Amino acid sequence: MSTITLLCIALAGVIMLLLLVIKAKVQPFVALLLVSLLVALAAGIPAGEVGKVMIAGMGGVLGSVTIIIGLGAMLGRMIEHSGGAESLANYFSRKLGDKRTIAALTLAAFFLGIPVFFDVGFIILAPIIYGFAKVAKISPLKFGLPVAGIMLTVHVAVPPHPGPVAAAGLLHADIGWLTIIGIAISIPVGIVGYFAAKIINKHQYAMSVEVLEQMQLAPASEEGATKLSDKINPPGVALVTSLIVILSRLSWRVRFPQH
Repeated sequence: MSTITLLCIALAGVIMLLLLVIKAKVQPFVALLLVSLLVALAAGIPAGEVGKVMIAGMGGVLGSVTIIIGLGAMLGRMIEHSGGAESLANYFSRKLGDKRTIAALTLAAFFLGIPVFFDVGFIILAPIIYGFAKVAKISPLKFGLPVAGIMLTVHVAVPPHPGPVAAAGLLHADIGWLTIIGIAISIPVGIVGYFAAKIINKHQYAMSVEVLEQMQLAPASEEGATKLSDKINPPGVALVTSLIVILSRLSWRVRFPQH
């Protein structure tokens, strides 16, 4: 079977997976198993060997990514519950000034996005976004779009997130270099996203009732934002960034213990 044919089968499998998950609302793991089975058969793998191939493939990927993703998840939870996100947001806001609050939150989102999954990180930052938007008396979209853009970019390009780690395992890539390249890609993409969001935000968009209610409940100052984690003393920015660097180093050592 030619390479072009195999690529077309793989593309059809990806499209089918998206349709099953998004349109048919099939549970993602079940959809992944079903599509994997169909792609294997379409690629010419004998029916009796499909199960062995799937087990070997999934086992190999899971074996190389589970520890790294687990470390990232644990660190993400630590930052989430300790108030590390608020520390980052408030620190960059103080350093960049009131006129650059959007850039400050975007920068904080970049650092937070390395150990924390996109959806969790955005939920953590949402009250802070609402709080700053309330103070500035502008739409939270002006903060939310660049924040979401940079966090999503980091999520798909930088370890220890599942996608790049799994790709490194399959291709036997150096995860240290992959981290450096992923960050190098994320920075210019984040800058482009920041200015693209500014262009998009020149227009006014109506907010839903739910968003307006959440914005009313949000703290309207930096002091109010830190109350989200006032049960303990939130960690300093140096500690948060150090943990992120340590995680990246541990990820590399776990994936390539010989180095």
